[in-house]
Amino acid sequence: DSAGIAHEINQPLSAIRHYARNGERLIKAQRIEEAEGNLHQISSLTMRAITIIKRLKSLAKDDQQNLISIELSNVVNSALEVLIGDKLLTEKELSINYHQDQNIVRVDPIQLEQVIINLLTNAMDSVVATTEKKIQIECKDSQDYVLIYVRDNGCGISSDIQERIFDPFFTTKTRGQSLGLGLSISYNIIQNFAGKLSIERSDAFGTSFCIQLPKVFSKMK
Repeated sequence: DSAGIAHEINQPLSAIRHYARNGERLIKAQRIEEAEGNLHQISSLTMRAITIIKRLKSLAKDDQQNLISIELSNVVNSALEVLIGDKLLTEKELSINYHQDQNIVRVDPIQLEQVIINLLTNAMDSVVATTEKKIQIECKDSQDYVLIYVRDNGCGISSDIQERIFDPFFTTKTRGQSLGLGLSISYNIIQNFAGKLSIERSDAFGTSFCIQLPKVFSKMK
């Protein structure tokens, strides 16, 4: 819906605002080389916002034309760059664990990035009332698949809601909260990559989502 779309565009814009403010501070301090780095990030995030706008129309469609073989860590790092505007790295304990040197998958990088952002945004909302806010990204090798876990130590999801969590238009969030893509669209996107999105676990100790993607053994397009 319109609120979800607005949130998707707002994420890179928030990051752009962060880099712009930081760049201004660096220029005043005559740290020109570091300021140029911030300008580079602004340019990159602007292009990402443009790409997101172009892709949003086809997020839930079975569109294979943008699939490429890519190293998973590149997608995760891009997602974290977008979320810097949400202060993810400074206000919450974030851990990232890659069990393999390479985790190559065939995906649309922008779409997978948006799914990871959605799961991380949900995790951030879940840990709001938690004293020690912890979020974990873990990537495991499992025979012909790469498994990506996004875990938090938040309030968990009740069993009755778990059964509906991937239904179209279903949300537990109120107006004004970050809506992200919605888990239904995220589910369809991962399906289009011949993968699966599921809840691995959710209880009073937190929630763990799992993205399962076919492994690629060559980085050829």
